[in-house]
Amino acid sequence: MLARGTSVFTDDVWVVDSTPVECARSRETVKRSDLAGRAEYGYCASHSRFFWGLRLHLLCTLHGLPIGFALTGAKADERQVLLDILHADPTLTDRPAQHMIGDKNYYGAQFEAVLPEANITLLRPARKGRGRTPGRPVLQTPAPGHRIHQRHPQGPTRPRTTRRAYPRRGMSFPVAQRGWP
Repeated sequence: MLARGTSVFTDDVWVVDSTPVECARSRETVKRSDLAGRAEYGYCASHSRFFWGLRLHLLCTLHGLPIGFALTGAKADERQVLLDILHADPTLTDRPAQHMIGDKNYYGAQFEAVLPEANITLLRPARKGRGRTPGRPVLQTPAPGHRIHQRHPQGPTRPRTTRRAYPRRGMSFPVAQRGWP
């Protein structure tokens, strides 16, 4: 209710994502926890580890103003939770041309068919192994000649030089060559 009184609430671009809320690490703590009925084991791909806890799903403006949120179990489907957030408040889907930026987890033919009915255009990167779908907006188009797949596009400062992390073995130092009294 507080968000509706701000000018940022009418922003036409939203960001949607989820983050893990870790509640325990040790098995003993998991057994004693009062969250045993709600929290569960899940996997966090960005941290490359399993966790026991909940997952916080946020729908925000680009300025960071929360539009909708949900706290679910760790294994909840992000797509279904987003649809539940949108259906919980019908005024969110009454906007004329709303854009939503999400990650690769927000995919699927059925899921993407529901969003246009709510006047929402989903912007997300293409999934691995799939090209760009015709008619779908792209987040960023690379410029012609742009080196995308290079790790360090700037390269070394001089051509054909290598950088050594450590000095060569057998290197003598002037201090060792001087005869110390």
